[in-house]
Amino acid sequence: MHAPAPVLAFENVRHAYRDKIALRGVSLDVRAGEIVALLGPSGCGKSTLLRVAAGLERQSAGRISIAGRTVADARAFVTPEKRGVGLVFQDYALFPHLDVAANVAFGLARPAGETARATTTQMLRRVGLAARAHDYPHMLSGGEQQRVALARALAPQPAVLLLDEPFSNLDQGLRRDMRNQTMALLKESGAAAVLVTHDPDDAMAVADRIALMRDGLIVQMGAPADIYDRPVDPFVLRFFSEVETLPATVAHGEATTPIGRFPARGCADGAAQACVRKTAFSIARDGALPASVRAVRFLGERQAARIEIAGLKSVLEIALPARETIRPGTTLSLAVDPAGVFVFPAAASLHEERARP
Repeated sequence: MHAPAPVLAFENVRHAYRDKIALRGVSLDVRAGEIVALLGPSGCGKSTLLRVAAGLERQSAGRISIAGRTVADARAFVTPEKRGVGLVFQDYALFPHLDVAANVAFGLARPAGETARATTTQMLRRVGLAARAHDYPHMLSGGEQQRVALARALAPQPAVLLLDEPFSNLDQGLRRDMRNQTMALLKESGAAAVLVTHDPDDAMAVADRIALMRDGLIVQMGAPADIYDRPVDPFVLRFFSEVETLPATVAHGEATTPIGRFPARGCADGAAQACVRKTAFSIARDGALPASVRAVRFLGERQAARIEIAGLKSVLEIALPARETIRPGTTLSLAVDPAGVFVFPAAASLHEERARP
């Protein structure tokens, strides 16, 4: 059985702004009903990739296709309004002089027609705002404005929906609710969706697949659990987790570190680095790793403890459950979960080498 054809496809897409390279050859497919998150730090190229997909900019090289039709390559360029793409901007870009219903109807072919009115009403019901149809954007909360922007983008039934940092202006509690609502609406629409974010929590909560970007390239692509459990290099690991880095020596597939020995699959013998998630530590009554507590900070559900370990010059910070009683000046007996320890070569990662111009 063949996989369905991609609705949105990037093939070796490159782009530059004068002397700054923004995209270095990105290839990516998005299928109908799939949500892909473009994740990465500021300046990594994720927003540029979204803009060239929308047709707001023309890439320097490569090909972009939507529903099997080339919309941008060396010869062709289809304008944004003819691409069948919906856009949700970071600031929502609602028209302040139009009421909610008129904002939602704006992208429809005949916004004043009977069909458009029925579509608008249906979309407002789907986002729970039918009662606010005649209110204006300034009368809405941030979450309500986001829902209007989403309804407007989905009303023309686009094949592709592009969302640029849609949750960044929301507080933490509302952010969680809007992520769930947005994911449900996107799945219901069946559109191929691409969401740009710098927040790993947003990506993990919403996306079917994550494309983690750095320096204009996709470093790693996969389901959230796959990327979290099997990071390809320290950059990927640190993007999703707080870690401490320790010196390690690898011999015969095993790494020796100041906190114990751990599997080092795929690492050559010699010097290496062990990146340890701060949450990998736990208190064990008969643990083999004694540690002296220097300081403790309460952080709600967990607490951060700064500890000293014999044979290690630097102080480590670890995360422990808040229910544990920990006091500065005492000694803990710790255990380390091997699943939270990742061993990488001591030198720069292969990706970092490739990313250099």
